[in-house]
Amino acid sequence: MGVAAVAVAAAAVLTVVAPAGAAARSGSTARAASTAPGVLIASQAVTAAGVNGSAYLVEYWSESVPANTPVKVTGMVYVPTGIPPVGGWPVVSWAHGTDGSNGSCAPSLNPATDVPNINSLLAKGWVVAASDYQGEANANILTGSSGILPYLVGQSAARNTIDIVRAARHLAAAHASTHYVVWGHSEGGQTAMFVLKIAGYYAGGLHLDGVLALAPPSNLNSAELPYAEGTLNWPFLFLAVGGFNAAYGNTLAPLSQVLTPLGMSDLPLLNTDCLATLANALFAQGFSKVFTISAGGQLPTQWKVLANLNDPANFTAARPVPLVIVSGDADTTVLPSTTASLASELCALSPTQNLERWLYAGLTHGGIVTSATINDYVQWTQDRFAGDPSPGFYTPTGSGANTATVTNLCG
Repeated sequence: MGVAAVAVAAAAVLTVVAPAGAAARSGSTARAASTAPGVLIASQAVTAAGVNGSAYLVEYWSESVPANTPVKVTGMVYVPTGIPPVGGWPVVSWAHGTDGSNGSCAPSLNPATDVPNINSLLAKGWVVAASDYQGEANANILTGSSGILPYLVGQSAARNTIDIVRAARHLAAAHASTHYVVWGHSEGGQTAMFVLKIAGYYAGGLHLDGVLALAPPSNLNSAELPYAEGTLNWPFLFLAVGGFNAAYGNTLAPLSQVLTPLGMSDLPLLNTDCLATLANALFAQGFSKVFTISAGGQLPTQWKVLANLNDPANFTAARPVPLVIVSGDADTTVLPSTTASLASELCALSPTQNLERWLYAGLTHGGIVTSATINDYVQWTQDRFAGDPSPGFYTPTGSGANTATVTNLCG
């Protein structure tokens, strides 16, 4: 299991709880217009070698969780060439996987590689929006910091992922439509699931046509946790602990329950190190030197409650948006059995969630965001933008030896 792949498991640990009265909130009703979610603060054209379209680095307003205060976020907006259709280009909002918790890790620092297979999306005439997420501020456009990424606080990244679509609509050069589909991988898969959850009340003025969740972590306390010392997963638990505490504070997410004094002294690394460097520093110390909990043991009750609150498997209501959950059968980070359980749990809702689960032969955690799968993702998304209200019960084909099958189908 690779370090980059393991990031997903941590991304699955923590998500956010909807604030009281969230169902009645639009996401901007209590905010001044100048700082409302999605308001574009600044933009600049940038060079993205090999990208067949225009690229813009943007800074925009979003909303923190759980405080619901204005927060500045950065990201990229890519625009296809040609004349936009009436109503504007449809938008694919990309939710990235785990890379770290601070501005030096922002995907937009490398605009040519920010979004996998981006030319396949631009060729279809789709604007592509890609948030860095709160805390991963690109210093080329945003100075200062709003703290670290609230890692695995699902509603936080989900708000950022929705609000960059709004920001794209404020970018004159983008000609962006109100219609959007979300693609998310790993940590971003969890983000995509929470976009599904909150879009109905948070994303006023936009129309979510579908969600493609690639290896979304779930069933956190039974399948993804605890993080065993013998695996490469556990440094991502450290990321999650820091991110949860950053969002919820020490009363709800008390660090002393899970970190040793040495582990506490490692927390500043979240402000400076990206994924590989951070993981190596923690590996050099060892699980038992960083955490007070035992390897292979359970999280303290208070932390288990937070994990459950941030678990897509605990959604209690279906959303009227088509959902596809994707797994590779060689994924050792978010196990295929876990996404199978998630799909079954969502299919068991009454009414059931409108979903398919696709399983690709021979693909790893990272393999599901390669050329082997892109044609299926593009065709499914094209059907959504064409107005098909169901998953289409589309049959993916994969590529070569990486064949695909539909293993769950409901709604």
